[in-house]
This record gives sequence, C-alpha cells and structure tokens, in this order.
Amino acid sequence: MMKNDFPSLSVVCAWYQRPDFIAGTLDSLLRQTLADFEIIIVNDGSPDPSVQAALLGYVGSGVVVVNQENSGFVGAITKAIELAQGEFIAIQGAGDISYPERLEKQLALMHSDAGVAVVGCGYETLVKNNYGEDSRIRNLPAATSFELADILQGRTGFTHGSLMFRRSMLEDVGGYRRFFKYGQDRDLLIRLMEKGWVGKNVPEVLYQRYAFESDGVSGSKRKLLIQQALVSFALQCHQDRKRNGIDYVDLYGADAMLFRKPDKKLANYAAKLGLISLLVDDDHMAEEFLRISLREKPVFWGAVLCFMSRALWRVRFLRNLVHLVASKHPRYQSWVSKR
Repeated sequence: MMKNDFPSLSVVCAWYQRPDFIAGTLDSLLRQTLADFEIIIVNDGSPDPSVQAALLGYVGSGVVVVNQENSGFVGAITKAIELAQGEFIAIQGAGDISYPERLEKQLALMHSDAGVAVVGCGYETLVKNNYGEDSRIRNLPAATSFELADILQGRTGFTHGSLMFRRSMLEDVGGYRRFFKYGQDRDLLIRLMEKGWVGKNVPEVLYQRYAFESDGVSGSKRKLLIQQALVSFALQCHQDRKRNGIDYVDLYGADAMLFRKPDKKLANYAAKLGLISLLVDDDHMAEEFLRISLREKPVFWGAVLCFMSRALWRVRFLRNLVHLVASKHPRYQSWVSKR
C-alpha cells in the first residue's frame, strides 16, 4: 500500500453493482507484493446500497472511495484517473482478481523502457453462467511486446482490466473518449500506438477475469453487437486520422456514427449472432440480427441464414440438423446456456 505522499502507481476501478465480489477484488489488491501504490474506486451509482457500504468498509485500509451518479464505465474510470496521483495508472476490473505479483511485475516492465506506453499480462477467464456453473479459460500472450499492427488486428493477448498505462502518454492522447461506450480500450490503444510508442506483456497469468453472462456486455447479444460496431468504428477512425489528421469523433462528437462506413466483418458478426439466436430458438432475435447483417453489407452466409429463418427453419428436421452440426463447435454449450 501507499508509503509516500505521492505514490508512483495508482490503481483505478469503476465499480457498478456486484457486491459479493468487492472483498475478492480489493483483498487481491491489498495482498500485492508491491508496496507503494494507491487504490481509487469510483462507485458509479450502484442502486444496491450494500455496494456503497461494502466499499466504504475498506476506506480505513487506504482505499479511496468516491460515490457518484451513474455515468457509465468511461465516465467513472476517467473520474478515478483524474483523482489519481501516480505516474503510472493500473486498471482493475470490478469483480476481477489481481494475483499478488501483478503490479510489481508490470511496473518493472514500465521502468525497463521509457518508450513503453502500456503493459498487459496473461489472464484467466472464469465464466459464470446463469446456472451457477463455472468454466476456466487460460490466456497467455502470444508475444512479450505489441505495436499498432497487433492492436488493429486484435492480436493483444491481454484483457482491459489487467492493463497498466504510463500516465503522461495516456494524457497526451486525451485518455478514454466518452463516445466509445464499449470498445473504449481498442480506441485508446490505437491512439497510443499511433504515436510510435509500444506495449509489453508479462508472459505469465497474473490476473483473473470474470465473465458474467447475467450482466455486462457478455450477457447481451445486442450489447455485443454494439460493442463490435464501436470497435469497427474505432478502426475506421484510425484510417480517417491517417488520411485527414482528425476523425469524426473529434469533429462531431456524439453525432460521429452518422459517418460510419459499412463493414463486412460487422455484417458477419451480426449473422453469427443470428445463428446463435436460431440455435436457442429465439426466432424473433434471429430475424433482427440477420436483417442488420444484410443491411450492413450483404454476405453470403448471412443471406442463407436469413432464408433459413424465414422459410426452412420451420421444419423441425432442419432445426435438429443444424443443432447437430453446431454442437461440434467448442463454444456450442456456452451459446445454448444463454437461452
């Protein structure tokens, strides 16, 4: 914990609901091998009063807790960063666990190279579905360093909650942009890497991420589609800045999406969500996603699925056949558990 008046590192966290996970997250930070850091938690208008009570119970341990009206993740994390005093900023996901050596090892990488803007690490995903069942997925970084091309292609090997930033570089690009309700990490990392700075990864699992199917982005297919659309737009903004030195978010703020270009990858993603909806017999949502896919940019299998949903899907044999084929996919069980 903090030993000096001005710590070298600030851990920031935007919290919303999940009272049962407060102790796990904060205790994991209090058990860090690193000595000199502060913890700032912004309670982003959680309607459950037990959240505020549980967070305030940690104030005596050196944790700073700020309560505010709900402003969304970007608003809450930006507030936490504004209050932070550290030269380095570590993000902590609400409900997630930082293993004891996470902060120490990431900070050592930061100190090893003045050109490093961000440091990630390997992580483990604990998926909690709506039936109380858990499954674990380990993710190790494919490389110990990454640059702009890796961010553009999604080859990162880390999760947002495990990142540590150099504050001066974070401020140089303007930090998180409120326009990106989802996908804000991709937009931020692209703008950092555009400066020629680099990122590094600790090649160890130092973080445990929870994926909640009942809330958050992962619990809603509509939110997943919005997230993918915003990631697509973040990539377009990069190309716009290359050509014009500015992007539509900088020019028009909240109206920037009026200038989003159709994206084949987004069309394929919407079609995939349509297929998943068909697999759980949610025909109405399947129609919705497949229409979005065709409007976005007609792709072959999106058109096929749309035809199936409107005509052939009423035949029980065909439904069973598609289920049989899809059951060979490794993520089939996670799809049907969301029915």
